[in-house]
Amino acid sequence: MGRLQQALIAYPLIGVDTSIFICHLEGNPRYRDLVQEVLAGVEEGKWAAVIAGCGS
Repeated sequence: MGRLQQALIAYPLIGVDTSIFICHLEGNPRYRDLVQEVLAGVEEGKWAAVIAGCGS
């Protein structure tokens, strides 16, 4: 478990912005490890996530 997951484990619900998905889909090397930690934690059920969206 990485440092970010250790910090997030205390929160059962996290909010994520669309930028996390952009970095993931583009394979941005600068944020790859952090994005992977967040998304893996959601996938593994360590926390739930809500996605920020735009207005109507």
